[in-house]
Amino acid sequence: MNTTEVLADFNGWSWDKTFDYDFEFIDNLIYQNLLVILGEKFLFDWRTYGSTRKSFLDEARKFIKKIVGNDKFLKELLKVLYLKSTDKEREKIDATLKEQRKKLKKMDDKIKFIEESKNKKLKLTKKLGKIDILLSDKKLLEKEFIKRNLKIEKEKQIKSIKKYEELLRREREKYVLEIADLIYILKPSNFLNKKQVLQETIELYRFDSNLEETIISLQKEFLHFIEKKLNKMSARDEIIDIIYELRYYKTLRISKDVKISDVEELSDYIDKIQKKAVTLLCKLGVIKIISMDINLNYEIIKYALDTKIIDLEQIILYFEIDADGLIIKVYDKENFEKQGRKKIKITNKTLEVRKNRKIKLFN
Repeated sequence: MNTTEVLADFNGWSWDKTFDYDFEFIDNLIYQNLLVILGEKFLFDWRTYGSTRKSFLDEARKFIKKIVGNDKFLKELLKVLYLKSTDKEREKIDATLKEQRKKLKKMDDKIKFIEESKNKKLKLTKKLGKIDILLSDKKLLEKEFIKRNLKIEKEKQIKSIKKYEELLRREREKYVLEIADLIYILKPSNFLNKKQVLQETIELYRFDSNLEETIISLQKEFLHFIEKKLNKMSARDEIIDIIYELRYYKTLRISKDVKISDVEELSDYIDKIQKKAVTLLCKLGVIKIISMDINLNYEIIKYALDTKIIDLEQIILYFEIDADGLIIKVYDKENFEKQGRKKIKITNKTLEVRKNRKIKLFN
């Protein structure tokens, strides 16, 4: 959907966002978060190649951690996905967590746990060897198929040798993964690491926030990433891209009736980041300094940026002064866009640009 979103939303002159009640707002919000963080090519490769080439989730984790220094975004994302899951999916996750809690408790007695792990590995290796023999010998496979069906009730019997072979291959895959996990955990250097991972995983799902609260927490972590990324930037186009991203991000919806910009704590955070980006662009000489009063300068520029003008670098400003303060007119090239007023006391030092004259915002 993302590849056609611009065409769907753009009616020729303005962003015309219309939604139906079945639209997956949270799914879209998560996708747009990942699109900004990881880039379109990364997401394309992820959904195209899955885990066949590399662990994309691990790559994403490493990249995010490199920028912000922690895994909080992905942890909040896991909570959101858990809360959005179906009852059946949640039961499966809860069952896995229950097994992990049991495993963690056993790991408290390290000597006993290692001994049990060695015995389990030996048993699984024997089962794996038996399956490999059956899969390599058709006659033995057929014989075992008949033997297995005789031991179970008729309605539960395996219908064909082909189905039995598929079942064995799935069992084999399961045993291979379990053995690999045991080999890993039996290495002394990995034991403590595995225990810590289990503790963190179990702790992760001990939360009592609802979906809406968790989505807001996720968006705070997303904005934290954007802020950290901005702190590492010095190139003109990179910083301008941040402004475009935030401008679009504010219009995304959490629900049918709530946009990101409607959530005060998120709107305030966006404003903080945008102000930092604008200040950097002013220092680089990319955006004209309208006033030496930093707060007034930003408020005027923010007003100009908060439009439906497609190309921000085409913004033209026009200032007038009257008894009530400053009148700000915003144009998209020659086309009038909007007008606003700042009720402030005007002096000769208020503005760094001329009044009653059209001025390009971007140099």
